[in-house]
Amino acid sequence: MKKIMIFLIFLMVAFCFANVEYSTEKSLIDISRESAIPIKKLKEVLQIEKDISNQKTLAELQIDSTKFVTGLQKYEETKSTFLRGIVLVGMLIVFISLSLVGFLIGQLQNLHLFERKKVSPKIDEKTHSNNEIAAMMTIYLHEKEAEQQNNLLVTWTRAPVNMWRASNVNNFPNNRYFKESK
Repeated sequence: MKKIMIFLIFLMVAFCFANVEYSTEKSLIDISRESAIPIKKLKEVLQIEKDISNQKTLAELQIDSTKFVTGLQKYEETKSTFLRGIVLVGMLIVFISLSLVGFLIGQLQNLHLFERKKVSPKIDEKTHSNNEIAAMMTIYLHEKEAEQQNNLLVTWTRAPVNMWRASNVNNFPNNRYFKESK
């Protein structure tokens, strides 16, 4: 079974790399479809005038197969440069747009549009003793610790819920009958 699969894989690879024979009796449109070359580029590569009809065959245009094959090879060589150019232009556009967006976001940060004005508490001019300051700090730290503890309790514990009651499964029409029978 493995040998058959390997043979089939090699056979498919051979078909993929097989040379395609183009008949001189095919029209320019047919050749364009088979070779995936736009008609304008095909005319340019084969050095045909642009005014000539696309329905004419290679034999009518007096183009032999060697000239056609060299034209296809020339197109394949230049095709990669076209693709590289398109990819580079696309990457350049994306890079410039991303850097422009980053710059604009950085400038919006300097405008302070979304900042809230913080109200600072008024400080009494009266100086407090060390004992009073220690008591205030202790109360403040105790409140912060209690708040953090409550946040953890909300996060880690949940109220027990009876899912049957929550989804009202027990509220069916004959509910009274079952309650009375007990």
